[in-house]
Amino acid sequence: MEHRVTDHCVVFVRQGKLLISDKGRTEEIPAGSCVFLKKDCSVRLVKASFAGKNYEGLNIRLPQNILEDYFQRHLKNNEFSQDFTGLSNCFMRLNRTLCLQGLLSSIILFVEEGQDPGQKMTELKVEELILDLLQTNIRFFPTLFDFYRDWNVDLKEFMEDHFTENLSLSEFASYSGRSLATFKRDFLKITELSPAKWLMTRRLDLAENLLKENKLSIKQISYSVGFKTPAHFSTAFKKRHEMTPSEYRASNTGCN
Repeated sequence: MEHRVTDHCVVFVRQGKLLISDKGRTEEIPAGSCVFLKKDCSVRLVKASFAGKNYEGLNIRLPQNILEDYFQRHLKNNEFSQDFTGLSNCFMRLNRTLCLQGLLSSIILFVEEGQDPGQKMTELKVEELILDLLQTNIRFFPTLFDFYRDWNVDLKEFMEDHFTENLSLSEFASYSGRSLATFKRDFLKITELSPAKWLMTRRLDLAENLLKENKLSIKQISYSVGFKTPAHFSTAFKKRHEMTPSEYRASNTGCN
């Protein structure tokens, strides 16, 4: 599966194992271990069985409203945050501190007993997790509280890195740290094309090169450049070239 969320998240692997991949980097998270997943990132997750046990995990989200409230109550006047940068990777394996082990044990008790801890208790557990993360690594401060500063990723670089992903315009906006209206406005600063037109152009340009290489099937190409279905890809390609992807490949490679 592909992990895309707008909240930070900590995953505890109870049994089985979790494989996480991001930009060529893959890490195996075994049972009994935790990993932090940064918001607005896209990573590939494989939940696998191990030692005869199916995967079972516990996910704890860190919603921004709780982070903002925590920051206002505890950290607003903390000046050391200015001297550190946030985590650069989309995920980070966490050390099992005593505080973290105690927190997980208390949550698992509710799970095993089938009881709902309730909203207030859940918020307290999330705050406990925030404190543990901050004590584990100082770089969690600018990571968790990025709203403390004016922050937007470079839009041109972001779009070039992610245009092949099957995301809606609202998701592109959110993952670049913008509202949809701001995303569209900022997009006009880097190109005269609308976001939808730019995405179509970049995807079809890449598809043309892949068709000429003749290494991937047309179905594989359609998904790899960001189209939802091969049919959608074929329709868009034919509208641009007045020929199907198969016909284009044959005319450029001599292959059917």
